[in-house]
Amino acid sequence: MIVYELDEQSIWTGGTHEIAPGEGRPACCTTLEPPEVPDGQMAQLRGQAWVLIDSVPLSDVQRRAHEARAKVNEWRDKSLNDGVPYTMPDGREDTIQTRPDDRLNLMALNSKATARVEAGDTTPMPFRGLSNTTYQLTPTEMRDMTMAALTHIEDIYQQSWLAKDALVTATTLDDVEAALEGLQ
Repeated sequence: MIVYELDEQSIWTGGTHEIAPGEGRPACCTTLEPPEVPDGQMAQLRGQAWVLIDSVPLSDVQRRAHEARAKVNEWRDKSLNDGVPYTMPDGREDTIQTRPDDRLNLMALNSKATARVEAGDTTPMPFRGLSNTTYQLTPTEMRDMTMAALTHIEDIYQQSWLAKDALVTATTLDDVEAALEGLQ
């Protein structure tokens, strides 16, 4: 599902984000597709309807913060698509993919592994890494691996939210740059 990102005044930022089925929708977004926006105007969501409003001239700080928000979204999406490096139980290095569809799979594998651990079932479970290598993991190893990946995903979102919060309160260009520093 595609969501459209809004600023604190419910104005479409131009940003979009894809979320997997069952994944929670981030704050400050809508699934309602915005209209075409002519030059000199902006699309603002009011209730369940888009309204075109005249663009208000932005200060240099506001303009840079708006651009930086798009960079935060790009960083977040790239980081999620890159996956997370992980040392498999046999000592080989691989990458756990964390794209939207992968996240749903990781949650399902985690639930299945947790249920097997609780039932005392030690039957190996297959997992295929980015290298296209299939690993046979015990339920405990699968639970630990999926939790590492899910924690990685959560950390990426936390970092992007912190950066966006800092951009909302930025009053100088240095504040805007500082909000982006940890994402480089």
